[in-house]
Amino acid sequence: MISPTTQIEAFVLAGGGSRRFGRDKARALIDGVTLLEHNVATLRERYATVRVVSAPGRAYQDLGVETVYDELTDHGPLAGIHAALQHAQTDLVAVAACDLIGLDSGWFAALEAACGRGAAAFRDAERWHPLVAVYHRALLPEIEARLVAGELAVRDLLDEHGTAVDVPDGFDGLRGVNTPDELSR
Repeated sequence: MISPTTQIEAFVLAGGGSRRFGRDKARALIDGVTLLEHNVATLRERYATVRVVSAPGRAYQDLGVETVYDELTDHGPLAGIHAALQHAQTDLVAVAACDLIGLDSGWFAALEAACGRGAAAFRDAERWHPLVAVYHRALLPEIEARLVAGELAVRDLLDEHGTAVDVPDGFDGLRGVNTPDELSR
């Protein structure tokens, strides 16, 4: 078994309002484990430091994971990536959304290798997949400018500063959960 790296920190993004889900979907159970716990455990296979980025007032220490806060509420995943980069002690950060089912820690090796001083994310023929990605701290000023300007689309950031990585085997099985019905399926 390979020891988890200390050269890159990982963050699970759990700052969304879960409006379509009707309650905090990070705490939704699948096979007796919360979605958040599952993705934290998956990232801990590769990274020594895994934290959660959340909205103020929502903590997950009871689930055994340190929570850092997203200063900008209602600014979407870009604000979560911003918070991760601000709180990281490393230049690179790996991010994953809390509501992903089927996340594989091995996928991050290709993203790390491709990142450079921008970002690396999976891209298929149709779109970027920005919430399983690696971002470099050098993007902080660019992200801050976009947040101030209200330009919140992470895909736009990746169009300009991202390195596209082909989706790995099994990635087509990765699913985001937005409603209780999607979770039950």
